[in-house]
Amino acid sequence: MKVLQILHHSQSDYTSEIRFWPDDWHAQVARELLNWTDKYEVECWRPERRAKQLITGEEDGINYKIFPSVKLTPKREYSLSMLKALKKLTRKEEILIHLQGIHNDLAYLICLFFPNVPIVGSHLGGAPYSFSNLGFFYYLPMSLMERKALRNMDTILASSRCISTFLARFNPNVLLCMGVGVNFERIKPLRKNEARRILNLPENKKILLHVGRFNFGKGLDIILDAFKILRHKYEVELVVIGGQRTDPLYNELVDSGAIVKERIPHEALLPYYSAADVYLLPWFGKNKKSESLWLFGGIGVAPLESLACGTPVIGQNLKHFLGDKDELDKIGKIPKDSDDVLKCITELFETPPPYQISREIARKYYDCLLYTSDAAY
Repeated sequence: MKVLQILHHSQSDYTSEIRFWPDDWHAQVARELLNWTDKYEVECWRPERRAKQLITGEEDGINYKIFPSVKLTPKREYSLSMLKALKKLTRKEEILIHLQGIHNDLAYLICLFFPNVPIVGSHLGGAPYSFSNLGFFYYLPMSLMERKALRNMDTILASSRCISTFLARFNPNVLLCMGVGVNFERIKPLRKNEARRILNLPENKKILLHVGRFNFGKGLDIILDAFKILRHKYEVELVVIGGQRTDPLYNELVDSGAIVKERIPHEALLPYYSAADVYLLPWFGKNKKSESLWLFGGIGVAPLESLACGTPVIGQNLKHFLGDKDELDKIGKIPKDSDDVLKCITELFETPPPYQISREIARKYYDCLLYTSDAAY
């Protein structure tokens, strides 16, 4: 059997390069699958709106394919060439499709066009169409398509109880787990002073860390405000990684004195988690769109990688943590509102949890090796 790991979106929003990114979710899962068993042939497919023709490649025993696409909105991207390739492939080979991301048009079209192909869908964030502020007449037809597509998935991996409850209305085969997860054998903490020496970061300062786009979507403006206040009480640095110079908060971050880095390879990112004192992701529901982020977004991979390195997390996303309250109190804090973020940071500065506790608690629920199993494939 051939397993296709399909990422549903272009990478043009994150980088100007058209290439195979080994850190993308579909590539990470493909590698873990090959580490676990050799009985499947694995390929990674994704669309790319900047591609003019099919791009292929091979790396670590995995075949990669990038298909030209048309992108209207983040959730409405289409690749006719990918659908044609799928149709051709199903005629001659036995395949299983693993969709990395499910609440989008391309994933739904695959489910509708190939009802007899086994499909696993991983929820990696994002809200369903029925949770929309775009108006009844806009989302009703999309919501109807969504319901039928969800029913056609053989297994759905849900990243939080909230989305699991929603998905179970349409499909009984929902597993509550992080479909990507974190490889705790590969992501291991460094001593804080060692990580800071590697990164040339000051050893005597408190360090705040955020990984993501330099925009307002996940509370980076709140982090900036807290950083400006904390500088008057602590020796503190803010490190932000993963956006572009064209992002709306890039100039403000640079002007604030923050350490700003654009997208870097995953291996280069890992020491920053060990070097930091706290990882921040404080987004709040200011409108229906941002509300959907923390309601359906799940705990997130970057916060899990931080916990794997023993660094606590402050953010609304911890509401999706699969453990109990006592365990949650040992890995981070959930701020009540934007004003409470500063208080939460100060408390963790003063009484940080032992790094080994944060790591081992997170590992119980989110080690990817727990979920790469025949339960899904």
